[in-house]
Amino acid sequence: MRSKLRSAPRSPRLRPKVIILGAGISGLALAARIAPRCDVTVLEAGGAAGGLARTIRHKGFHLDLGPHPLYSTEASREDVIAGLRRALGRDLAEIERTSAVWFNGRLFKYPLKMRDILSKLSSAELAGYGLSFVGARLGYTLGRRGRGDFASWVKARYGGKVYRLYFEEYTEKSWGVSPPLLSAAFAAERVPETNLLDVVTEAVTGRRRASAADHPHNPQKARSFFPRLGVGMIPDLLQREMKARGGRVLFGRKAVGLKMLRNNAAGVAVRHHHGRREVIPCDFLASTIPLPELASFLVPAGEAARLRQALPYSGLAFVFLFLKKERVLRHKWVYFPEKGIPFNRLSEIKNASAACAPPGRTSLCVEFACSPQEGGRSSDGSYVRTAVRELRRLGFISASDVCGSLVVREPNAYGLWLRGFPEHYQRVQDRLGEVANLASFGRQGDFQYFNLDHCLLRAGEIAGRIAGFFRLEGERS
Repeated sequence: MRSKLRSAPRSPRLRPKVIILGAGISGLALAARIAPRCDVTVLEAGGAAGGLARTIRHKGFHLDLGPHPLYSTEASREDVIAGLRRALGRDLAEIERTSAVWFNGRLFKYPLKMRDILSKLSSAELAGYGLSFVGARLGYTLGRRGRGDFASWVKARYGGKVYRLYFEEYTEKSWGVSPPLLSAAFAAERVPETNLLDVVTEAVTGRRRASAADHPHNPQKARSFFPRLGVGMIPDLLQREMKARGGRVLFGRKAVGLKMLRNNAAGVAVRHHHGRREVIPCDFLASTIPLPELASFLVPAGEAARLRQALPYSGLAFVFLFLKKERVLRHKWVYFPEKGIPFNRLSEIKNASAACAPPGRTSLCVEFACSPQEGGRSSDGSYVRTAVRELRRLGFISASDVCGSLVVREPNAYGLWLRGFPEHYQRVQDRLGEVANLASFGRQGDFQYFNLDHCLLRAGEIAGRIAGFFRLEGERS
């Protein structure tokens, strides 16, 4: 939440009680920073810390929920990574970012390089895609910017053929929603702008102009870092630091409501995993739970239901296959945009750190997109059989390679920016802004697609705002 927080003077002898909802990396990072000056309690509905950034230990394997490198693209992120490197030492190493896209049985380096594409397309294909792109760019120059949805935004900038080649199928596969139903704001956030000069320059020289590389999600600008035993080493570190500074995490506590006193959150209504309920008092509430869930504590039931429809989440099912092989992929992860392949992405954590698998073994993480409702319909066995069948068909593995499997589901992995998103989002922010001592942040709390380093930065921002709210001094990092 980005509304301005009003200050509240406190006695220097009292530590303000701060409750943080969610023990993911955002919540733990905030707790570690403010614990010396505040009485911090983190409430986690589940039984483990880390959220999407946790590492699962299973029979000698370390398993991440998809690839989670740290990116260093600017000074503020450099500072975050420098702090982690001081704490983790050699356990946080710089790695090469290698990824690819699978098209028509062929691997293309990702981010897509024009020379690579040109070398693998026929003359007829090149002519069709080229004319479509040139026509779109000329129309864009003349003011045709598309309507307010994802599909129109991309077509206006890349052309219909390029849209159908890559964006249409992969977007629907990744998010579980037809692209015309997604907001143009989502396209502007996730898809880099380009122009004819960028394309020609890259095709001739093999290098991208600076203007094409300035998009915040362009990984070419970034240095990448990865913990030796998986990304879960970072939330584990933050939890240790928070506890050493006097904070605590309570697992199996799900927030179900707020106790309000005028325009302040005075406490959080909590349901324990065994059913008991209680209200835990607070002076400040910081939330990383899904944004519509938090808003539902403050609005009538009918409006809460409408918010959940307007601001839904896409879920993911992670299928881990344990293999009797040293390696499978040349890349750390591979995207699969084609609709005929049921999963979105394939990653091999051992390519980021050899310590994440036993000698002579490796693991693959196969990601399937699903809505929160669909996530419970398919059985674990169905997901595993589909993953093995498709990977065999594509030539990545044989049936005899597989020596085990594990399925993990995350129902609220990504916020979906549907058409009309900016208006709905602002309405929620306005309502939350009426509560003086409340902040919502993190990937789910901000309803933003944040990388790991951005989550850590946002936690620092909220820590500074809490310090200002209580007029605290010496807030530690």
